[in-house]
Amino acid sequence: MIAKAYHLMLIHGGGRATLATIRQTYWPVNGRRLVRSVLRNCLRCVRASPVPAAQQMGQLPAHRVTASRPFTITGVDFAGPVYLKPPYKRAAAIKAYICIFICFCTKAVHIELVGDLSTQMFLCALRRFIARRGRPSDMYSDNGKNFEGAKNELDEIRRML
Repeated sequence: MIAKAYHLMLIHGGGRATLATIRQTYWPVNGRRLVRSVLRNCLRCVRASPVPAAQQMGQLPAHRVTASRPFTITGVDFAGPVYLKPPYKRAAAIKAYICIFICFCTKAVHIELVGDLSTQMFLCALRRFIARRGRPSDMYSDNGKNFEGAKNELDEIRRML
């Protein structure tokens, strides 16, 4: 009760200030523990200095943490549309899209400009990507129609060969 009274007298002072003020008159046994318990039970002090919640990190998949050469395991997605400036003044802006290839291991990014969202344009961007960065062992994407069409075409070529 004495510690609580001194804490309120100091207008919710901190632990050291409260303990120092108490020790001017009394010498409590286990004074630090006493003051700490008073501060923890003071609702106003707890609200004034909240402890931030720590976000727990989930387990990363194995292909995200294994060391490999860049772009061995790749994710792909489209961004856009972006409007390109025409070569002459009065023409309308040309709509284009950006194909983004992301390395899962190093987080490196490879960007290709694509004319539209068709399967053929994606295969052309994939061919340019492979020519520059090498063939990836695994590729991940969302279930876009152009990605499904490209997978079907590549599977058909694989069956023919």
